Parts: sequence; structure tokens; C-alpha cells
Amino acid sequence: GAAFSGENVYATGLAENIAAFTDAHLRSPAIDLTPYTRQATLSYAEWVRIDPEVGFHQATVNILDADTLELVEEVSVRAGETADWETQSVRLKSDSLGRRILIEFRLSTDDFNLLEGWFLDDVQLIAE
Repeated sequence: GAAFSGENVYATGLAENIAAFTDAHLRSPAIDLTPYTRQATLSYAEWVRIDPEVGFHQATVNILDADTLELVEEVSVRAGETADWETQSVRLKSDSLGRRILIEFRLSTDDFNLLEGWFLDDVQLIAE
């Protein structure tokens, strides 16, 4: 019904359930982590309502190499639902540091149990 904060939210669909065989992604612009080799933490708020079986529906957070689009790190894979908005905070692995990256939020589904989907807000990356 509303964003976690502010007025805007990223979502797989604001007024309808997810479609059969969805394969949707949201990618950040390139983020330059070349000067950062100690640590970086990704945080975001999410509200999820998809099939509970990760083999049928999955919400995945990936780190991609910004130049080649190769997968650098799979940060999170989930299915199911949250009771309300939840804030996630994940420290990136060392492979993601010292390079240019993209953050990718990807939702994939089959054609059964098509619910509201995945909503994202307040995405933030803090590096040191």
C-alpha cells in the first residue's frame, strides 16, 4: 500500500500481481568501488509476497561486474513472504570490492501462485 519511506518504491507491479514466467531485474548504475578494499555494506528495505518454494519463485540480489556483467557475488536468494517491510543489511564479500559493480535485484517465477511480488525501497551502499 505504501513505500517504506518517502513516496516512491521499486516494485514488480504496483496495481497487479506478477505475471507468469516473470524474469524481471532492476540494476543500479555502475558503482565505482575501485578505491574501496576494506568493506562495503548493502542495505535495502523489502516487502515480498511470492511462492514459498525457491525452486518456483525467487527474489535474488546479485553483484555484477559493471564492465562484463559477469556475476561476482550472489548476495541473497529468497522466496516466500515478509509480514511487513523488512530492512536487510549485507556485507559484500571481498570479490565485490576494488572494482566497478552493478547491484541487480532479479525476480523470476513460474506460472503458478502468482502473488503481489517484490517491493524495494531505501537501497544504499556504504563503502570504506
